Amino acid sequence: MDAYKETSERAEKLTQQVTELEAAKEAATANATDSARAKQLETELKESQAALILCRHERDELRNKKRTPVNVSSIFTEVLKIHATKITLQKDS
Repeated sequence: MDAYKETSERAEKLTQQVTELEAAKEAATANATDSARAKQLETELKESQAALILCRHERDELRNKKRTPVNVSSIFTEVLKIHATKITLQKDS
């Protein structure tokens, strides 16, 4: 399994986890007697949201890397052109 697919799957799981934690936090907040649980859920929610943001960023970076393959031959050609121009300039001086 490639890194992009793994990251996408992790992002989906984290999205679901964030949704579940938001719902649990709302339920705990509604019940004023369960304020300790609400605080714990709020902490877990913030951690999951942060993890989700990082995971999405990683996924986007991987997607961008997949779309922009390095063309070694064109880079090599450009280096040769630069080198040839440099030699020509040195001969002319």
